[in-house]
Amino acid sequence: MRLIVTLLLVTVPMALVNGQDRSVKQPFAIVISAEEQTLKAGSTVSIKVRLTNTSSQPLDASGSFSDLTGLDSNFLFDVRDNQGHLAPKRIYRHSELAGGHAILDRIVRPGETLTENQEISRLYDMTKPGKYVIQISREIPKEMGGGVVRSNTVAVTVTP
Repeated sequence: MRLIVTLLLVTVPMALVNGQDRSVKQPFAIVISAEEQTLKAGSTVSIKVRLTNTSSQPLDASGSFSDLTGLDSNFLFDVRDNQGHLAPKRIYRHSELAGGHAILDRIVRPGETLTENQEISRLYDMTKPGKYVIQISREIPKEMGGGVVRSNTVAVTVTP
C-alpha cells in the first residue's frame, strides 16, 4: 500500500510538470492556417491567426506592431526548417530607428475570436527552398493563471 501511495506522489506531480494534465482549461485557443502551403522562393509567407477567448472573462489583446515586421507583439513566432533548426531571422539595417504603432483597448470578449494575418516572412528569412514548420504562442496573463498557449503547427513548402 505504501508503494502505491509513493508511486502516486511521484507520478502525479511529474505528469503536471510535463504538461500532461489535460483537465486544466486554457483561457484562449490559437489556431493558425497557411494562406498558401506551397510557394516560390521570395514569395510572402503569410498565416491566418485565430485567437478565441474560451474563458469567462475579457482578454486584453492590446499590443504594438513594428513597422519593420508588421507582426503582433502579443505572439512569439517559431519557424523551423525541415531539420528542426530555427529559420534565420531577417536582418534589417538600422532596425533601432524603426517605428511602430500601438493598438489599444483591443478586447476579446468571452466566446469571441480575433482573426488577423501575419506575414511571417517579414521576420524570418524563408527564401531557401525547403519545408518550414510554423507555430506561434502567447503568454497567458497572470490574472488568468499564467503560462503559455501554443497554436497548432502548419507546414509550408518553398520551391525554387
